Amino acid sequence: MDRLRHRHTIIPAHLLFLIYFEELELELRLGPAYLDYKQRVPFLIPKRTT
Repeated sequence: MDRLRHRHTIIPAHLLFLIYFEELELELRLGPAYLDYKQRVPFLIPKRTT
């Protein structure tokens, strides 16, 4: 049971890292092209196409 609880802590922490640090680094490195991509593509959950 302890292992399961630990896993639920690590996943949200990793997502916070991605959102704040990796996204910022990509914005700085790739500039306007990445910002355009970021507006068109969802972060975690893909858009459903029909």
